[in-house]
Amino acid sequence: MTPDSNIIKRPRSGGRPPREALEELDTRLIACASRLFMERGYAGVSIEAVAAAAGIGKNTIYRRHTTKADLFQAVVDAQIRTLLKTPEEIEAGDLKTRLTRLAVLLVEAALNPETTAFQRLIIAEAERFPEIAAICLDRAFRPAVALARSVLARDGGQGDLDFAAAQFVAAVVYGPHLDALMGRRTLHSADDIARYAENAVRLFLDGWR
Repeated sequence: MTPDSNIIKRPRSGGRPPREALEELDTRLIACASRLFMERGYAGVSIEAVAAAAGIGKNTIYRRHTTKADLFQAVVDAQIRTLLKTPEEIEAGDLKTRLTRLAVLLVEAALNPETTAFQRLIIAEAERFPEIAAICLDRAFRPAVALARSVLARDGGQGDLDFAAAQFVAAVVYGPHLDALMGRRTLHSADDIARYAENAVRLFLDGWR
């Protein structure tokens, strides 16, 4: 028996927390930041306020997001990841079928109450804080366009794919989203959205082909 063999070895404490704890902390942080941005607007939120709401130290936030704009960007990114999850079936079928499924996905995202709240926030404060308008364009609009481009590219259509994809997203989203921003809803059911998507895709394809 060695001199140390009868020593009870205690588990090491401290160090980096498990991945699950880190993910839970990040989720809580983004949820609290999202709620505060919607309640108070961009100008009315501070890193300190988010830290207090999330029950964490402000340095914990600064290690992840160096500025308030970075934190806002993370909130937008999380929203987009949730709303633009691409169903596997969007890749099946002919171009019309794929575009119609994509159109439904985009309209549902545009009508999401959280999307509307953030767009109103951005419109109200973009002049004072141009960085949040840039974040909206870069992190919200462009992923939707990239998704449309990938669908169109599979068909081998002629012309400028980037332009066509941007026009498709604008044509599909603009009307319903503007209505939502103005406080009215013209598409009340899944059937309404499906019919709208079919009509928008039909009109788009008449010019695309």
